Amino acid sequence: MKRSFKDQPCLRDDSGSNEIHRNEMSQHCVCWASYTLGVFVCHSCSGLHRNIAQISKVKSLLLDPWTAAQLELMDSVGNLAANAKYEQTVPAFYYRPTSKDCA
Repeated sequence: MKRSFKDQPCLRDDSGSNEIHRNEMSQHCVCWASYTLGVFVCHSCSGLHRNIAQISKVKSLLLDPWTAAQLELMDSVGNLAANAKYEQTVPAFYYRPTSKDCA
């Protein structure tokens, strides 16, 4: 059954889920998500994720329908956990994007 993501607690300010979708690069404009990686991204970053479609599938949080399984993945992973997993072996000197890089 497909549902709307806009009704989910992770988008409401009172949910306390800021930790789940916090993204240092695009934290002020999170409107998209990679439902295969479980991360929230901004519009600019969603385009980058579309370029790696074999790894990351992107949907709008408000415009696209979401399955219960996709919503559960987004709720269980989030940006902090994904960063810890995928960046654990990235060298300290490697450049990490910031919100200034987000156009």
